[in-house]
Amino acid sequence: MRLLGCERPPVTEGFCGQGCLRMAGGTYAPFGARVSSGAMDPEDIREGMHDTPPVERSSTGLDPRLAAALSYLFGFVTGIIFLVVERDSQYVRFHAMQSTVTFISLFVIRVLAEVVPVIGPAVGWLANVGGLVLWALLMIKAW
Repeated sequence: MRLLGCERPPVTEGFCGQGCLRMAGGTYAPFGARVSSGAMDPEDIREGMHDTPPVERSSTGLDPRLAAALSYLFGFVTGIIFLVVERDSQYVRFHAMQSTVTFISLFVIRVLAEVVPVIGPAVGWLANVGGLVLWALLMIKAW
């Protein structure tokens, strides 16, 4: 059985462990979806979903991938800016919202870690290191 819409090898017959089937209209097949003959029309599935942003325009005038990556640049500040400015691209809005929620959460964890006397510094340090790793990873994945 050939797995439609995915270039990665299937984990089991007709199943992609990445949940990477992208159907027409920008919807995604649910994680663990099985593709059998006749289950989906091949015309309803777009090829090459991995590492490609949706083909939509950004109201910022930037490439959607660049705008999504820039929404992580200065943490929740740029996330909020792109959330307010962007009107058209759901891809950019998703990354702006993810940036805002992620980095506000990390900020709250760091502030609360300052209050806790014994394990607070360790939790704060872990939040800082985790935040740096997340920042780099999320920017790369958005691009």
